[in-house]
Amino acid sequence: NEEDIIGVQPFAVSGTNPIDQDVHLTIEKDPELLTEYNYNTYMDETDKYARELKDGDYSLLSSIVEIKAGVNPSYEVGKLQVKIKTSIIEKLSVDSAYFLSFRIKEATPYVCIPKDTHLLCLFRLYG
Repeated sequence: NEEDIIGVQPFAVSGTNPIDQDVHLTIEKDPELLTEYNYNTYMDETDKYARELKDGDYSLLSSIVEIKAGVNPSYEVGKLQVKIKTSIIEKLSVDSAYFLSFRIKEATPYVCIPKDTHLLCLFRLYG
């Protein structure tokens, strides 16, 4: 659909040993992450704060990301696909950075380190 743009956020697995089973991640929105990022980065300089795309401005094609176990551990990557309407992009400012904030709600069959479960996806226009 020429009205939609699909962005891809990769997810990878790392560790001492390659995975021997497919990994399934459940992704959800993390409402506090961007607020924490902005404050920790810019403190009281709120004019520099990054903005978040609103819930209705984008959608996930699926909240499940699958990472396939394979013969090449360096290419064990899953993809989160994000759909944004062109009409929304046209309303955004080129002078601002926009983020989508997510967290890994669940990972099977392996465990995620809690500090590594948060994700800010940068969305920036250049013009």
